Amino acid sequence: MEQVCGEYLLISSEEACPPCPYFRPANETMAFYWELLEKGYTEKQLLQAAIEEFDAPEEVLRADLHQLLESFVRLGYLIRKMD
Repeated sequence: MEQVCGEYLLISSEEACPPCPYFRPANETMAFYWELLEKGYTEKQLLQAAIEEFDAPEEVLRADLHQLLESFVRLGYLIRKMD
């Protein structure tokens, strides 16, 4: 995740291409979660951080977070760890 001219961009490494788009525009919410992912937060910890950061019901935050993480995996920006 990089900020360029006030805009956030999620940028893939050369190794991730071609299945992963080289860059994807991102918003502040995506950048918030990405920064925490880089710190090693689990999905449960991400949800807790979102509850503390955003003024929204937990159920909405949980659903939005799940959808965002799934899109990161589907697009190739995030690899899901297997248990």
